[in-house]
Amino acid sequence: MAPPQRQLLLRALSLAALAAGSARAAPFSAKNKLFGMAIKNAPIPASPAEWLIFNHTCSAAPCVITQMHFPSIYPGGGDPWDWENGMLRIYVDGEAAPSIALTLLQLASVGHAGARGNGHTDISPFSAELFGKNAQTGGVWSTMRIPFQSAVRVTVQQAATGVHGGTFWGIIRGVEALTISLSDIELPPTARLVQSTISGVVYQPDAFVTLAQAPASDDGLMLYVFLDVTSGDPNYLEGCVHIVNGDGSVQFLSR
Repeated sequence: MAPPQRQLLLRALSLAALAAGSARAAPFSAKNKLFGMAIKNAPIPASPAEWLIFNHTCSAAPCVITQMHFPSIYPGGGDPWDWENGMLRIYVDGEAAPSIALTLLQLASVGHAGARGNGHTDISPFSAELFGKNAQTGGVWSTMRIPFQSAVRVTVQQAATGVHGGTFWGIIRGVEALTISLSDIELPPTARLVQSTISGVVYQPDAFVTLAQAPASDDGLMLYVFLDVTSGDPNYLEGCVHIVNGDGSVQFLSR
């Protein structure tokens, strides 16, 4: 009997990095300078207002955001507690569209099944090398390196359900003149973090899905990929993951 046909819905995002990563040991320099902010119990405007929570002008490039921690967005006026869908946007070097735009839940690489309202009250705290969640109802954090050359702006927006003003807590930390690397590969000082996103797309059985793509002329490294998938058949987990190199050669990661 032929296996049942199945559809695969890719809901959230594939987050990739081109020439960006984490910091490794480097000699201390007089140019190294910490920067950052901490916001505690501050009023956040109603949705859809995009609220600027941090900006920084770089005096010794490359400047790098090294840590972000967001305890939660607390609702006001009787709005539902929908912190998971609060939006974080990071604008690098004067760009009009943000290099990074994702929900607070996605910052911790938690899929829709871990959000309240999907049969769960909230997932338990956990941590990995680059991200984690240290509270039952929030506490998401990331140590992904986000380099910039001249300036950075960070904004937060309440979920669509936040029609009243709420309360926000957050921490951002960074270092100026910081050497960055991914594993053992030192990156150039002009490295940028690039996000590639697919959302709400239905794929048929045996379909090939391009999660991230870069021109063959660009040098880069993949930081990580996050899949948030719904399917009527668990066999979708047996997908064939591979990389097509610039010269056309194929490297299989999973078969």
